[in-house]
Amino acid sequence: MSKIFKKYRKLFIKTWVETIGTILFLVIFTMIVFGILATPLQLTLKASYLLKNTNS
Repeated sequence: MSKIFKKYRKLFIKTWVETIGTILFLVIFTMIVFGILATPLQLTLKASYLLKNTNS
């Protein structure tokens, strides 16, 4: 009974560590994507603002 409990506890901890690692990976990946897209988005917004407010 003790061996079964130890194996169950080890598997439980391993599963939670894997889950937390997956969540951290997805959060970091999402932050990287947003960081890559932030500069072009700011430049596009600035260009559209300038086009709207300049006299041609």
